[in-house]
Amino acid sequence: MEALFTKMILELHDLPYETRLQRLNLTTLETRRIRSDLIEVFKIIHGFEDIYPNTFFSFSDSITRGHPHKIYKQFSRLNLRKYFFSQRVVDIWNSLPASAVLASTVNEFKGHVDKFLKDIVLGAYMSQRTGSLLLHPPPTNP
Repeated sequence: MEALFTKMILELHDLPYETRLQRLNLTTLETRRIRSDLIEVFKIIHGFEDIYPNTFFSFSDSITRGHPHKIYKQFSRLNLRKYFFSQRVVDIWNSLPASAVLASTVNEFKGHVDKFLKDIVLGAYMSQRTGSLLLHPPPTNP
């Protein structure tokens, strides 16, 4: 749907999807979904939602690296469970810096996540890894 919408802009109609996103200063739908998932995990873990965190997540006992809110990824035999919210967010949540996870407000966390995702996108673009999770060129200033 997003790809079709960006094609409706006459000046961008013939450009590739990634270029249209870049010119419009938009991120991919996948990036926005990851961002919203991370925000929801933050809210659940820090008590901003009326959900007990252990309902969705098993926390790791080890805090030797990273932040103190590491989530344990449970084994999933079926795709149904593998792509469930509590499983699909684990890897990217555990890779967040401590400053993000230990933020005191949701807005502070959003700022950290936006920087983190921008760095991932920029890193993926610069290394030219095809098939990367968040691969599209970063916006340029004209």
